[in-house]
Amino acid sequence: VAKELDLIQLKLKEKTNNITQAKRDQRNLDEELDSCNIKLLELEAAVQSFAEQNPQLGKQLTGKINKLTEFHQQIIREAEYRASKLNQAVSHLDEYNEMLESIIKWIEKAKTLLH
Repeated sequence: VAKELDLIQLKLKEKTNNITQAKRDQRNLDEELDSCNIKLLELEAAVQSFAEQNPQLGKQLTGKINKLTEFHQQIIREAEYRASKLNQAVSHLDEYNEMLESIIKWIEKAKTLLH
């Protein structure tokens, strides 16, 4: 799980100039984070069961799982921040395209008035 989270964190730092690709990447990262969450929950349940038989080792394992869970939460926050920035980029791109379309119409209208 830790390796998967490290890989997700690296992917979060990747950049692209393609909004469609960025959206697809974000969906994939969200799915990977969900998968890690499921694995963490299963691992936590297994450790709790194990801790009943071996409390000392169970306590150590619980501490390690807690650290993994904190790391998972940190990666989720990073993914949410990236998703927020992606949504802003989409909004700005839409605004830009609307302005560009309007400017092109004005230019065409100006050309017809000049001729």
